[in-house]
Amino acid sequence: MGAIVFLCLVILLAFMAFVLKVQNPWVPIAYLTGGFFSELSGFFGMKTATYASARTANAARKSLNSALTIAFRSGAVMGLVVLGLALLDISLRFLILEAFYLVQENGVGMFSSWIPVLSIVVGTVFAFLFAAEFDIANLNEGLYGIGIAAVGMLSTLGITLATDAYGPIADNAGGNAQMSDLHPEVRKRTDAFDALGNTTAATGKGFAIGSAALTALALLASYIEELRVGMMRLGQNVLTFANGVTIPFEKATFVDFLNYFHVHLMSPIVIAGCLIGAIATGFVLGVFMANTGGVWDNAKKYIEEGNYGGKGSPAHKAAVVGDTVGDPFKDTAGPSLNILIKLMSMVCIVTSGLDLVYAFIR
Repeated sequence: MGAIVFLCLVILLAFMAFVLKVQNPWVPIAYLTGGFFSELSGFFGMKTATYASARTANAARKSLNSALTIAFRSGAVMGLVVLGLALLDISLRFLILEAFYLVQENGVGMFSSWIPVLSIVVGTVFAFLFAAEFDIANLNEGLYGIGIAAVGMLSTLGITLATDAYGPIADNAGGNAQMSDLHPEVRKRTDAFDALGNTTAATGKGFAIGSAALTALALLASYIEELRVGMMRLGQNVLTFANGVTIPFEKATFVDFLNYFHVHLMSPIVIAGCLIGAIATGFVLGVFMANTGGVWDNAKKYIEEGNYGGKGSPAHKAAVVGDTVGDPFKDTAGPSLNILIKLMSMVCIVTSGLDLVYAFIR
């Protein structure tokens, strides 16, 4: 089913680019290669995680350090595979384009989220101000600075993916040890570095969500640039306002574009507002879910070690309920917000041509 949806989207983007001519012709190619390498990363990642969990459980029979080494190295392999395939995809596009242009051109979770949120906000503000030379009027330069800040965060992608992928491997190793009836000491060791894995996974997800917020802000600038290019394709080189004032595209700012379009569901001002809202709320909620899920999981493990009555106690039953909610919090719902922020930004960019056509028809 996913492959059918993917092919339909490729056909739709190709139709927009080559038939309607409201989209850059490289967009469907980029979408196709990106989807292929994404599927390839998932395939290698699942293979690595499956094989590594059994090896980790076996190594835990010897010592905690041996199991920890295998689990973390396996996570590092997954991180490097994703990063390597991403760089390969970008490098191939760059080489192709270069050749082409050479020819043609909850409680704890909520409280814990304020530190990363504040850090990202402060980093975003200073990146904007330094790039804009502390002049708010230099909006384009400031947005470029935010984009460079996002690149800086993404430069740590290899290690953050390693720390994130290490957690599930350690968790599965504990399950393998229990199902194989290994010595209780083995299970105790796997639980120890599984608790560490919950913390490292929350840290890795925090980096991912933070970079997504910065990237989405930069993509907001890309959306405005796509509007400018799209309007030039439609034969319009200036913004003409009702009061007779005209502004050339090369001098038009983000605010000028917002004032130019009227408010309706396909209006760029509405779409830009949705993007800003998704970034502001999705970032905070994503960090909160990642941290809260890890806290719930570790709380259950702490009680199972004999604290607060140990297994079977009312505290343990409550912790089991919390962990039932915490796992989808940190493993599905939280990371999905990261995807949502980036996906909304990219959808807005690739459909900017249709937005313009609809706006002019109205």
